[in-house]
Amino acid sequence: MLLSFQVALVKGFFFYTTYLLSFRQFRAGVRLLFRRPWERFVEACRDPGSVQRAILRELIERNRDTEFGREHGFCRIRTADEYRRAVPVAGYDAFAPSIERIGRGEQNVLTAEPAVYFARTSGTTGRAKNIPCTARYLEDFRRAQRIWYRSFALAFPGMIKGNPLTVVSNRIECRTPAGIPCGSLSRPLTFRESELADRIVIIPREVFLVEDFNSKYYTLLRLAVDNRISTIAAVNPSTIVMFAKKLAEFGPRFVRDIRDGTLSRDVDLGPALRARIQGMLRPHPRRARELERLIDRHGELRPVDAWPMLCGLACWKGGSADFYLGQFPKYYGDRPVLEMGYIASEGHFSVPLDTQGNDGVFSVQSQFCEFIPVKERDARPDDPSPPTLTAEELEVGQRYYVVVSGAHGLYRYDMNDVVEVTGFFERTPRIRFVHKGGTVLSITGEKVTETQLVAAVSAALQREGLALDGFSATLRLSDPPRYLLAVESAVPLDAAALERLADAFDRELCRHNLEYEQKRASERLGRPVLTRLTPGAFERYRAERVHQGAPDAHVKPPHVFRTEEALRATLPLLEP
Repeated sequence: MLLSFQVALVKGFFFYTTYLLSFRQFRAGVRLLFRRPWERFVEACRDPGSVQRAILRELIERNRDTEFGREHGFCRIRTADEYRRAVPVAGYDAFAPSIERIGRGEQNVLTAEPAVYFARTSGTTGRAKNIPCTARYLEDFRRAQRIWYRSFALAFPGMIKGNPLTVVSNRIECRTPAGIPCGSLSRPLTFRESELADRIVIIPREVFLVEDFNSKYYTLLRLAVDNRISTIAAVNPSTIVMFAKKLAEFGPRFVRDIRDGTLSRDVDLGPALRARIQGMLRPHPRRARELERLIDRHGELRPVDAWPMLCGLACWKGGSADFYLGQFPKYYGDRPVLEMGYIASEGHFSVPLDTQGNDGVFSVQSQFCEFIPVKERDARPDDPSPPTLTAEELEVGQRYYVVVSGAHGLYRYDMNDVVEVTGFFERTPRIRFVHKGGTVLSITGEKVTETQLVAAVSAALQREGLALDGFSATLRLSDPPRYLLAVESAVPLDAAALERLADAFDRELCRHNLEYEQKRASERLGRPVLTRLTPGAFERYRAERVHQGAPDAHVKPPHVFRTEEALRATLPLLEP
């Protein structure tokens, strides 16, 4: 996740001393500022095996007397092989009971250090999962972030000429029974230097807490369009596209507001926040006339025109991001894009060094990682102890599942993520995120699983009093993208019934997947669409699979297809 306040600190550090300096001098200042973290990073990359083994030894020693450590014989573990034999590879469900106990205030369960926060993210079998965050885990995460900040500043020296624009998730969503806050990982990582950051950034943090989606985007873009924006960043490229679309939608209203120094009365803000925002605004007739001319010339207000000082963008570039990246030139011209890195609530796994490609150097200093070759897992999907490799053993061009052990108390935790090795920096692999493993759909980071799809469809059918012979889901790359549900029913479903089922499925999927609900609310995902399969589609599919040699008992209806093309090639649709 991009932390705009901390990126702003980099700009603020140089603002008064280097504003008039050349980009070359600015880059020299950045290298000086980050010299020590960079030197330690490079040294670690020269011997990743030793660094990773040291991280593992320290992790085991630090937590040997925890409940988990005693149960798994941490006191007897000396090597990575012994660690593999003592601790099984496991997913979130294996840790969930312990995490719930930590949330109730129990100590020394997974880590000797107490959890100070829970990073809340979408789970694979339930509505959300909570990742314990200790102070050590947050510092390990920041260690990799510092290298990314260096890459960001070196890639975009023009950042010094303006302000950053992004969205951060700083809401505490809930608290555990023991009072430990839960929410996005960006909150504990962002607000350590919040007092100084408040003096630098142009968007007050309270704006990001506004409930109404359009009011939040109108307010932050109203402030941004009246400022010089030099960089735009967000984890999800869909957010950067959303900035552009909302800028076009709100453009004419911005002209009026900027001319008068006001904030539209249609914007739903509380009195205190509205008063604060209003206090930041001044009439700017000249800027209003400039924006009006841009709208007349181009038919809408585009970021590349509104902010001519814009020098770069940052977001995810791996996985399914190409769908959104392909829209960037329309709104942002040829501005370079820096990969955000392979990051998650469970760890900071890679650090991009430049704007080329969508890979990054494995974050060798931040956690201990193992890698399961995709070929090995695919060949033995039910093996509870798959063979793993360490960073120095990886090969260029090969794909691997990621297994992480870290200061959050997750040991040999299966990320269910597939990465590909693209090369090496020193002796450390460069990796890029490819996709989630297994039957998972994700276009904006929502990570909807087969389990969640089945639960949502089942509940929707019960709600509407309908029955299906089968269904399959995929992604439709429309604008905005949306989920496509292909259904087979022995009883003909008319258009009205399909519409009702689509609405019920949408509501249930929101209930089962936190990230899907948020992406729908932010309009980054559109309403699902339903289409009908030809009668007998699943029966013919099963017959064909058996004919190909698959055991009849092992053939199940394919609920998930990664692409609409794959679904259409496998299951015939009634509609085109």
